[in-house]
Amino acid sequence: MEEPLIMGGHVLETGQLVNATGMTIDLLEILMDKFNFKYELYQPRDGQYGIKNGSWTGLMRDLIEQHIDLIASPVTVNKDRSQVVSVVGQFMDSGIGILLARSTANPPIHQMFQPFKYSVWLLLGGSFLLVASLAYATNRFSPKGGWTSSGAGTVTLTSVAENMWSSIMSLVFKGQELYPLASSARTILLSFWTLVLVTHAFWQADMTAHLTRNEVNLPVNSLEDLSRQSKIRPVFIKGTASYQVFAGFEVTKHSEAINLLLNNPNLAVIADWNVLSYAATKHCDQLALVTGSVVTGHLGFAALHNQHFIDVVSKYLFLLKEKGIIHRLRQKWWFTVDKCTIRDTEYRPITVQNSAAALITLCSFICLSLVVLLTEVFWSRMVRNSQVTPSDTQLSIEHSGKSVLSEKNQQKQNSQVNLRFRKKKA
Repeated sequence: MEEPLIMGGHVLETGQLVNATGMTIDLLEILMDKFNFKYELYQPRDGQYGIKNGSWTGLMRDLIEQHIDLIASPVTVNKDRSQVVSVVGQFMDSGIGILLARSTANPPIHQMFQPFKYSVWLLLGGSFLLVASLAYATNRFSPKGGWTSSGAGTVTLTSVAENMWSSIMSLVFKGQELYPLASSARTILLSFWTLVLVTHAFWQADMTAHLTRNEVNLPVNSLEDLSRQSKIRPVFIKGTASYQVFAGFEVTKHSEAINLLLNNPNLAVIADWNVLSYAATKHCDQLALVTGSVVTGHLGFAALHNQHFIDVVSKYLFLLKEKGIIHRLRQKWWFTVDKCTIRDTEYRPITVQNSAAALITLCSFICLSLVVLLTEVFWSRMVRNSQVTPSDTQLSIEHSGKSVLSEKNQQKQNSQVNLRFRKKKA
């Protein structure tokens, strides 16, 4: 039997279970007080709920062979089981759940950009160009157009690129060097400043939330996701209703499957949602239940056909469900081990991995600036070479020729002066 339906106790040599607790025990005690009977608990001889595989197994076989009078464990009602047994009170809903290992993922390097989606960042980038273009257009066509410097007070008409640079400076709260004179341009600038203020407020709040919470990333979120991948292997409990629908590991107990999952995060336990929800609550720091189970029917006790107590017990169980007693029993046993309901906020300092996006962005812009520098040097040399014309080349040759002749005449005059000086001296 599985927790929290049957908990604790020990099994005698005869197979009888004594000193057990759980939701099933509480429910049997309520029925015993109402109908005045006594009961003994026995575990299935093969440890299974029971499926039809040529012949019945588990609790179903024990009931058919009359080793027991009632299956006092919520079993799923399906076509095969309904042909041989009658359901005694459908007091719980049945569903197929997926239990996965909880993995707290390492923060991605672009975590600082995660508060906004990529579409928002693209819109912010587009707003720079839009504001710059509108500011340039309004200043150009306005009678009071132009930009005034914050220092000298001179009036100029700047380009779209300069307007865009001014918008970027506003985004990082560096202030502007130029301010528009036209009221229309100032209105545009004021609206952009409002956008910048709101954007900073949202980004700061979302960034704080991102850094103070543990994100749980589940590799699959549905049976369809599980079927489309090969990393996570499904684990089914043999003898259950879900085992008849799917195929996988042959584990006979839910506890064995949960222990497998705790030791191997590359598994996924597929079983009744009620049992898995208890396991997820008990091991809330290690396991997580995929939301949105597949509803397959109802759960209830089971007995052989034509038993005299079926109708009266079924009606009373339905009454307990209507009064909320079944719900209170479920709340009592399912959430007694919830150690993750109240969690203290953990302080997590910002690491290099958290701020890696800022460092990568800085390095990217440094590399971009070097590329721009090389482009500027190459372009300036190309422009300088293109400005040298053939006439300039001819003029340079003539000028160099005249320089050579003047140097020869100067040398000749110097030699004559030296000769005259020597004759006079002699």
